[in-house]
Amino acid sequence: MKKKELIDRAKYLSQQVDKSCGNFIPFILNCMQTAEEGTKTDEDKKQKFFKLLYLTQDDKINLSLLGGGKSVGNEYKNFIKDKIKIEIQNKKYIVKNEQLRNLTFDEIKIVFGYVNRLVEIHSKKTVKKK
Repeated sequence: MKKKELIDRAKYLSQQVDKSCGNFIPFILNCMQTAEEGTKTDEDKKQKFFKLLYLTQDDKINLSLLGGGKSVGNEYKNFIKDKIKIEIQNKKYIVKNEQLRNLTFDEIKIVFGYVNRLVEIHSKKTVKKK
């Protein structure tokens, strides 16, 4: 996929993040790094990554490591449930989000890397305005 298309997808996803709550995207990037460890194929990496995201959206999981209190944890969980939309079908993790559905693992990494940059830029602009 062309870089411009990936950037457009990142822009769309960054608009889905409530920036007033803080940035949880680095946590998603950490999950991607974890998914790469010990996996070789693109599909295995994607499955491991989506499994991590799916498991961390559970309300029983304490996401205080994200910082920012409950609001960041809740926003993260809402983002995963309502925006990424991961489901389990036939023991496979399936992403229903059109922006991510047919991407390779490396393309997903590029998208979330750029989402992170966009959220950080927005946060810096917001701080300067105050």
